[in-house]
Amino acid sequence: MTSEIGIMNQRGIALAADSAVTIGNAKVYNNAIKLFTLDSQHNIGIMIYGNANINGVPWEVVIKAYREEIKDGVEDHLEDYKKSFINFIQEKRELFPEVNNFLVNYYVIDYLNILDSNFKNNIDLITKDSSPQELLNYIVDEYSNFIPQKGFAEKINESEFYADNGTSIENYINSRFNFTIDKELNEKIQKNIYNFLKSNNYLNDKTGVVFAGYGKKDYFPKINSFITDGLYSNILKFQEKVNADGKEYAGLYPFAQKDMVDTVINGIDPRLENYKDAEFENIKKSIIDTVGSEDKEKIENIFESGQNDFNKYRQENITSPIINMTENLSLDELAIMAETFVSLTSFKRKFSGDMQTVGGPVDVLVISKSDGPIWIKRKEYFNKEINEGYTLRRK
Repeated sequence: MTSEIGIMNQRGIALAADSAVTIGNAKVYNNAIKLFTLDSQHNIGIMIYGNANINGVPWEVVIKAYREEIKDGVEDHLEDYKKSFINFIQEKRELFPEVNNFLVNYYVIDYLNILDSNFKNNIDLITKDSSPQELLNYIVDEYSNFIPQKGFAEKINESEFYADNGTSIENYINSRFNFTIDKELNEKIQKNIYNFLKSNNYLNDKTGVVFAGYGKKDYFPKINSFITDGLYSNILKFQEKVNADGKEYAGLYPFAQKDMVDTVINGIDPRLENYKDAEFENIKKSIIDTVGSEDKEKIENIFESGQNDFNKYRQENITSPIINMTENLSLDELAIMAETFVSLTSFKRKFSGDMQTVGGPVDVLVISKSDGPIWIKRKEYFNKEINEGYTLRRK
């Protein structure tokens, strides 16, 4: 996992990202690069979180290839950079030779894991008058009701999908279950996988991509981000997430692991707040059960009024003062604040029972309209003093 944040006011924006990367859900390395810039004439920072690869290709390779492609082609607005980046990914077939296989295989495995888990959890429903296939067929039908029939890529041709992937999907299905699956059920499963792929559902193993900074016609900083889990048929499956600009005077935008930011901004740990809400709901139900339903509306109004008072106090005394302070910070103070939030998350992970999925050096980048991208802290895997050729190539 990752801790990243963008903090901005009308002066500029500070970005910070940790360096931890988890390999195989067990081993953590603190050398990942998650924060990038384009060439010096572009007032843009790019952060990634989540899956470090897209269709088997490291995002670092893709972003650096985009940097070479765009060169001095400065875009008018930040969102134009995001659009040109997406177009670059969709058009550069040589970057993704296995473009279809990767994403389909992930969706097949993810979907079959869901079926397999539900099948095993309900295996006791099989009787002497039923069969494993009947149970699986029921589960497939039930799950199909939760898959949106419309999504990111309506133009994916269904018949071509089956022609290209039908045999491999059938092999996956047959290898997963130790009983015979007839043609009708097999086709139904493939139909669900097709709908799953083109729907607005996403894999757990997805990537967040954050664009932050300025286009040449932007006077205030912006943040524009999206999530994606890959390419299929030269179409990037993505969904917009955060879209904000410095005209709002100040803003804090955490990505990936947000709990420490939420704790500071809201004055309470998110887990504790969830526990509080659940307990008060239980207390409310207990009171209604005790005094009778005739006073249910009055009791619910009392609890609702209390929650509204709580939220008002929090906004006025905790959240707003922090946002108001952020509005007046200088660029170097924005950088300190951004680094501190990431470091706090790393500190919490280190001294808790959780796996230390945030850690290592914190990269910090500040971008302003006048000065462009300025690295405050940046890790390097080599010594620049003995690599003169690198410096010359970057000029």
